[in-house]
Amino acid sequence: EKIDVRRLTSLLEDLETDTIARKEFMENMTRRRKANPDKETRVEAALFKKLQRCHELEKVMRELHSMLKEYPTTKDHCVIREVGYAHKDLSHRGRLFAQ
Repeated sequence: EKIDVRRLTSLLEDLETDTIARKEFMENMTRRRKANPDKETRVEAALFKKLQRCHELEKVMRELHSMLKEYPTTKDHCVIREVGYAHKDLSHRGRLFAQ
């Protein structure tokens, strides 16, 4: 796998610009949802789901970024890491998973 660490860092910095605002907005939406569950619109529900995905994506990116610090980078700021792939079981319909 080849991962552009400079691009990953840039994306994380971009996400960090609104992390606090996003968390506060999600907390406020959660309180409103609990107080008035019948008043939530489809748009609000969709927005909340998007914010949750963004939050989870940021956590995954942070973990990946911290893990990649251990690896040397190429001249174009990429980390190249060898990964083996294998089938886990039949229920995954032939998909491969990194080991």
